[in-house]
Amino acid sequence: TLVAGDEVGFLFDLYLYLGKNLVLATAGSSGTSTDCFGVLPQSYIDTQNERINSFHKLNCLLPVALKTCKNGFKHYLRSRGYPAAESVVRAKELHILATHPLFQTDSGVVEQEAWLQQLHS
Repeated sequence: TLVAGDEVGFLFDLYLYLGKNLVLATAGSSGTSTDCFGVLPQSYIDTQNERINSFHKLNCLLPVALKTCKNGFKHYLRSRGYPAAESVVRAKELHILATHPLFQTDSGVVEQEAWLQQLHS
């Protein structure tokens, strides 16, 4: 499941409600945990973004569907509630997360992401 940065507070609320522990990804995490929380490598995001853009160029119906999705998402943002204040504080404490274990298989990607993180710091 993908979670946007502004919805991490809701994720903490959900796990508190379910009584589950949220495991944060580390550099040595294994990919077996289904409740692991980590980030996607930027190279993967860029590749998928290019792929989606090529789909939009090939199919004339996708721009109409995109407009519908954007309007629906705007309505969702206006109508959703607020996460608990404690969850917002915990979400803000998550500054830097490791790459999700499912995407740590390529050591070159992990090293590149670590280098990019150093540049941002």
